[in-house]
Amino acid sequence: VGAGGSVIVTSKGDARIVASARTFNRLRGGTYGQFIPAIGAEEGVGAGDRALQILQLEESERFRSDIGIVELTGNPVVVEVTVLSPTALAAATMEIALKANEYRQLDGLLRNVGILTDNARVTLRVTSGSGRVGGYASVVDKRTGDPTYVPAQ
Repeated sequence: VGAGGSVIVTSKGDARIVASARTFNRLRGGTYGQFIPAIGAEEGVGAGDRALQILQLEESERFRSDIGIVELTGNPVVVEVTVLSPTALAAATMEIALKANEYRQLDGLLRNVGILTDNARVTLRVTSGSGRVGGYASVVDKRTGDPTYVPAQ
């Protein structure tokens, strides 16, 4: 309970690999969860690249948004995480240092920075280091616990 992480899949030579995962919670009546596709290093961003965008996030009485960030290449990075309100008048920025292959989940990020809205945007930008990062959000229904996956683009 409350555990998270990432899995690294490699091959000795060139190979076509397909990988995915499903995270889930067990309940008396069964399970519910979300499909999370693999993120390849080529899909991530590094220092000097454009920021990744995670769109249509919500923090309200009904929903919360958890943000996942992962280093993809085995090299440390510093990631600037910016939360923007729909009007872009309210913003919060923080820096997160990730070790090689580290995964971090930021639970209730919008609430924690004081942005309560139904249409926020989060950007992920690598400010230093030689690694590459990928990210996503889980928008979670607070009543049912049912999550929706939102990819960083």
